[in-house]
Amino acid sequence: MDKIDTRWITNEFLMDYFYDRNTFAKIWNNPKQSRLALLEEVYLNYKKEINKARGGLAPLTDCDIRIMLEKGKGKVYLPRI
Repeated sequence: MDKIDTRWITNEFLMDYFYDRNTFAKIWNNPKQSRLALLEEVYLNYKKEINKARGGLAPLTDCDIRIMLEKGKGKVYLPRI
């Protein structure tokens, strides 16, 4: 659950779907951690929260999450808050 299946969740996928402008502020405050490591951390937290919200159903895999995000692109609006 706390690992990323790199067959589905690639570095490019993380940059496309989990990049945030605030990442630079986080890197500035913690220069030892790379941008990609921060994106992986954000993704793992996202995955954990989704699976927790499912309330005991089988957890979504990295493949499931990738398919949902890619199929929703252009159809689902996610406002930046």
